[in-house]
Order: sequence, then C-alpha cells, then structure tokens
Amino acid sequence: VDGGILWDAVAVQYDAIQVIEVAELSSSKATVSVGVLPFAAHPGQALRFAHYLAGRGRGQQVFADHGFKPAPLAAPGAAASGSRLVGQE
Repeated sequence: VDGGILWDAVAVQYDAIQVIEVAELSSSKATVSVGVLPFAAHPGQALRFAHYLAGRGRGQQVFADHGFKPAPLAAPGAAASGSRLVGQE
C-alpha cells in the first residue's frame, strides 16, 4: 500500500508514517464522546474516568494540549449534559 487515510491522532503515534495534510479535509471536525455502559463491569470506576476526561484542568487540558477545543455545553434540559470536546481545528 502506497498511501491511506488516517486520523491525525492515529498517524502521529507512528514515527514511520509521513503525514501529508489535505486541504480539502482541513475543515473536518470530530467529536470525542464518553459514556458509561449500563453493563460495565466496574461502573463506578468508569464514571470516575468519564469525569476525569471532562474535568477542566484534567482530561480537558490533555485534549487541549493535543489541539482539541471544548465544545459548548448542551442547553439546559437537553438529553446530553457535561463537557464535550470537538476535534482539532
């Protein structure tokens, strides 16, 4: 294989991959979501991890360090709640 399409977050993990940015894809965004499954073996630990990921100065800072930006919070009464992050811009 001479080439392929990978998300930048995956490609940067491999030193042997040469990353070439494609202008046509530069406006694309990805959403990072986290949730706790109702059948999780350790729901308390999973919930603590989700809280860490969404926490300001914690997981949000790690995402920000890698070029991700916070998404606006859902409107009051919306089904989704808490912090979300959107892909690199």
